[in-house]
Amino acid sequence: SRMRYWTGPCRLCTGLRGKIMTRKDYKALANAFRSNRPSTVFGDDSYNQWHADVQAIARVLAGDNPRFDLGRFYTASGVEA
Repeated sequence: SRMRYWTGPCRLCTGLRGKIMTRKDYKALANAFRSNRPSTVFGDDSYNQWHADVQAIARVLAGDNPRFDLGRFYTASGVEA
């Protein structure tokens, strides 16, 4: 299915109560992705979807925080270079 992007304020980045996400929150997201990483068998749909999910969340976080390090987040999430 086609992914749709919301252009309004980022609820993920500000949380439900309007608080700004911290490094601790970014680490928690990366750890959640890493702990749910499927096998890396080429062509495995679950891995491809997981990888797309990591990239989508990372792009939102990078758009919200100019100091966000995509490479560091990918590494912490378990994305292979």
